[in-house]
Amino acid sequence: MTFPVQSTPPDPSGQTPPAPQKDKSGESGGGFLDGIRNAIIDNYNGLYRIVLKPRMPEGILYGIGILGVLFGIFWAYVLAPVDWTGGNPNRLNEASQRQWLLMTAVGTSAQNLYAPEQTVQLVQVIPNPRAQIEAMLSDPNTSQNDRIALQTLLSQLPQDIDANSAQAITGGNAVTNFLMAFIVPIIVMIILVVVVVLLWRFLIYDNLVAPVLQRIAEMRDPALAEASRRSREELKIQQEQRRLREELAKQSGDAELGDPVMTQLAIYSPGRMFDESYEIELESGEFLGQSGAVIAEAVDPDPVAIEVWLFDMFTSKNIAKVFVTPQGYADPSIRSKLEADVDNPATDIVVADLNNNITIDTDKLRLQAKFSSLDFNANGRFDNFNLQMRSWNKDSASASATPPPPTPVAPAGAPDMSTYDNMQFDPPPPMPSSSGAPDMSTYDNLQFDPPPPMPSSSGSRPLSDYDNIEFDPPPPTTGDSRGSSDFLSPPPMTPLRPPPLKPSDEDDDPFGGTGDFTPLGGR
Repeated sequence: MTFPVQSTPPDPSGQTPPAPQKDKSGESGGGFLDGIRNAIIDNYNGLYRIVLKPRMPEGILYGIGILGVLFGIFWAYVLAPVDWTGGNPNRLNEASQRQWLLMTAVGTSAQNLYAPEQTVQLVQVIPNPRAQIEAMLSDPNTSQNDRIALQTLLSQLPQDIDANSAQAITGGNAVTNFLMAFIVPIIVMIILVVVVVLLWRFLIYDNLVAPVLQRIAEMRDPALAEASRRSREELKIQQEQRRLREELAKQSGDAELGDPVMTQLAIYSPGRMFDESYEIELESGEFLGQSGAVIAEAVDPDPVAIEVWLFDMFTSKNIAKVFVTPQGYADPSIRSKLEADVDNPATDIVVADLNNNITIDTDKLRLQAKFSSLDFNANGRFDNFNLQMRSWNKDSASASATPPPPTPVAPAGAPDMSTYDNMQFDPPPPMPSSSGAPDMSTYDNLQFDPPPPMPSSSGSRPLSDYDNIEFDPPPPTTGDSRGSSDFLSPPPMTPLRPPPLKPSDEDDDPFGGTGDFTPLGGR
């Protein structure tokens, strides 16, 4: 059977709805590129915007660093420039290097100031001394005395002196000098500012400086010291809650309802505000209700009774039961206060003990509270306890615990069904035919005569005589002047005229008739 294709219903506004966008994730390369883009976006949002950006240096720190670099450059080049001393001749320019060679040649030939070994050492500190001496000899501006001294010096030098001479050191071009002197230091300073500030705010300040400043402030302010002590104790309690909660989650669930949907641990210690509240949610995020534990209102702030409560989202019911210390349960005044706050004192008030627990049931949820550790003080009040709280969703438990259909059981004394696995049956016998009945194949080419014509009524004419019949036009209607062509058109409308104005003997018009007017169609 073929079903008609249902088209998209039209938009009530009359506009055609937009066509659905085609998913491009399945195209070649689209999924891989989208994955890389999403990974980059996630890393940027998770690493930079959440972790690094709140601790990045502010703009004023960058400005201070750049100004410090510029001031250092100004100091080094203008206020206190560096005097270069003790440099080798290979750092001189070409004219100064030739002057060095000429002074060595004159001192060797004319005054014999240097021995041959000293002369070679003085010449080797100049890059390519032989080539430079030959260039000086070919210069027409060189004097005759200088030529003689240079020729004498050239004759004393070994042939491979250019290969053993010092390498030339140049200062680079103007662009390189500008980049190295101004741009590169600024870039390096910005990087150093970022690195130093992040190290300071992540490691140095939080681990070294902040504790020292906190201790100094606590020494000066006792109230701050007490608040800090409570904060540290609260942090320890939260860490202990997390550890015990993980251990509690590893325990086996309820035999009837399975694993709980919520596992929490409420910890009480002296001086700590105790008002715990936990949401009950499925893994999908569906909200089922809330539960919690608090010092019972009837005895608040005396920690002699702890109220455990459960709120069911589906029924909007809030049910509470109370744990009370043995001494508080024996006190008639305390017990009367608690009985006034519960629905059924016989079941809703439980003596606090490691073997006792509170179970609260609603239509959809179940909450179980049990002490894992419990201590009382000398006055019979709660001193320390760890209260385990677990909650189950009855709907999911009942759906997962649906029993399979029962397997039919064979009656006693019945044979084993496996004996019938290879049983074979004979083919059915042919159907008996009626005596004298012909074979059905004789009716395969059976033909029937056409039906006889329908009998006609006496004197009736065939319908073909009425194919080209024509009718006369209708006669004109009497009492109407319209022709046949205007028979179906409506009659002309007669314009309506208002009745004539009647003169009045008494004219009470204070304006003397200036406001009179004649209606349309009046004469």
